[in-house]
Amino acid sequence: MQRHFHRGVLVSEISIAPVSAPLGEAWTGMTFPSYRQALTLVGTEHTDSEGSRMIACTASEDGRPAGLGLAQVPKDPSQPAEILSLFVRADLRGRGVATGLVGGLEEAARAVGRDEIMGVYMTGKPSIPVIEHIFAKRGFDAPVLRKAAVRITPEQAVSCPWWGRGRLPEGGEMFMWKDLTATERAHMQQTNAETQWIDPLLEPWICDARADPLSSVGLRVNGEVLGWVINHRAPPNFVVFTTAFVRKDFQRIGALFKLLVHSIVNIQNQGLCITFVTSSMYPRMLPFTLTRIGPYGDFCGETRGVSKRLTAAQHA
Repeated sequence: MQRHFHRGVLVSEISIAPVSAPLGEAWTGMTFPSYRQALTLVGTEHTDSEGSRMIACTASEDGRPAGLGLAQVPKDPSQPAEILSLFVRADLRGRGVATGLVGGLEEAARAVGRDEIMGVYMTGKPSIPVIEHIFAKRGFDAPVLRKAAVRITPEQAVSCPWWGRGRLPEGGEMFMWKDLTATERAHMQQTNAETQWIDPLLEPWICDARADPLSSVGLRVNGEVLGWVINHRAPPNFVVFTTAFVRKDFQRIGALFKLLVHSIVNIQNQGLCITFVTSSMYPRMLPFTLTRIGPYGDFCGETRGVSKRLTAAQHA
């Protein structure tokens, strides 16, 4: 229980505690729209479509909703609980309410048998330093970079320093990925099985089932497919650059730049926006995304992750 005074006079009391029953309509405005249905699962044995249970912690001021923390508990018992959203009413911010909500989620996670809790968030918002301060106060590990994300229009991309750079290898030609033949696909899979020349996470066949036909392109070298840029559409007007790859011996000549430019030119002047997301698993690509694309677009941010080990001896 938090008590707030003005010139010695008690003006409000804030109660913060984990939740043991579903949350109603009064709380829906305190989480993202995609999570609002999950509030009805809190305090129950019911799960979402992926088998995760929901836990929550609420803050109430004199009986009125003041803040909400929401987390999910994955079906796999070895996976940590994950904080999905954290919200405090604007007039109560800066009073330790959010820190209390995080502590309540830790308590709720321990109560269902988890020994770790984590959170993932995107930078680029004014509130991020506050969020990171809250996690630090609660003893979470220092934030770890997970992904870099950039939003840029096809028209803005022409200002990037790599635009017009690079060259294709001798015997190289670009083609539309939708024109890839079954024979070419089978040949790629066979040669990759023999020599593994493709990074397992960048294999085209794991992501090209619904590839954007207008911007997804490939590279043939002497008739053999050795590179690609595979993209997907997302509402309302985004083109997500999902996978970009050229064989290692073509990387040093900038062949991938040629593929990117060809892909982007195909979607210029159509009111579209490009999203680049690069995982920290590719440390060489992270600087490229953050410094050679990010400054020229509308948004550049990082996805960061924090985590904390929980023990029975800890208290919120």
